[in-house]
Amino acid sequence: MIRYFLFLLCVFSFEMADAQTYVYPDRDIMFSDVICNVSGGHVIPGTSVMWNEALVTCDERGVYEGFSTSTFDVLFRFENNQLYLGESIFSSDIMYTFNNGIIYRGDSTFPLDKLYTFKEGYVYSADGESVFDVVLAIDGPITIVELFGVLLATEML
Repeated sequence: MIRYFLFLLCVFSFEMADAQTYVYPDRDIMFSDVICNVSGGHVIPGTSVMWNEALVTCDERGVYEGFSTSTFDVLFRFENNQLYLGESIFSSDIMYTFNNGIIYRGDSTFPLDKLYTFKEGYVYSADGESVFDVVLAIDGPITIVELFGVLLATEML
């Protein structure tokens, strides 16, 4: 029974290790340069694993301030690949739109409203998709809401 318990403990600890996503400031992925990491929807500064240090928390409904998913701490609501200010449901409060890997300002998919492109783990500036346009490198799985959370935590949005 103890062996079975230890086996399960090892399996779950490896699953938790895989769930962490690291964010780097450029294409050079060096662990000493980690800006923040995403673990369980929490965007945490640096390589810390303390969830109480979370800058923002993300779930399928939106982005929240700090370590919280309370309606009192809502920064943005996420629906239909768009980020709404607070808990608003009005189209005038759409702050950002995600469409085909591109983040646009407001309720738009017009090329001049392009802010960032997310492609193959890299966030590129609006100007292009060359190695010189990389503004963030993301090492690990990330959802669209968590991507918005990372951009907010790094003050890029």
